[in-house]
Amino acid sequence: MAKSDKPMKVYYQAFKFLLNTGLRSGELCNLTWDDVDLETGLIKIQPKEGWTPKRNSREFYINESSLEALRSFDNREGCVFKDLSGRQLDPSALRKALIEVAQAPGLNGLTLVHDLRHTFSSLMQMNGVDPGTMAAILGHRSYDVTMIYTHRTQEHLRKSINKIGIG
Repeated sequence: MAKSDKPMKVYYQAFKFLLNTGLRSGELCNLTWDDVDLETGLIKIQPKEGWTPKRNSREFYINESSLEALRSFDNREGCVFKDLSGRQLDPSALRKALIEVAQAPGLNGLTLVHDLRHTFSSLMQMNGVDPGTMAAILGHRSYDVTMIYTHRTQEHLRKSINKIGIG
């Protein structure tokens, strides 16, 4: 890895984790090792000193990709995601890094970290996860809010209609 790429490595890991968990940026930045069970894959989103989750505390299991990423981290003290100086990631720095990463392939419209949460939700929905489960994972109080987060691709719509074919 080139020296100039090294500062971005933590952000790439954070973005991948966000895409695999649907966490809000504040939840990711405030996730500590005390919130993570590396054996079961259960994580807790819970208040910390100086920070409270947007909606409420919740627990849910993360997928194997996220779990493997966490297992690869050497420093398992304090916050899970830290910058190169060992400080807790800041949501505004996370957004700035996302804009920089997105511009390289020409994704100039990707400017909000929260869009990764929408992507996660859409992928869950398109892969058949029911709205109740999605709401529990995302920490939504109602299905209506969860459905705001789902965006179906044209390809998904085309494949879905072809599941029914009465001859």
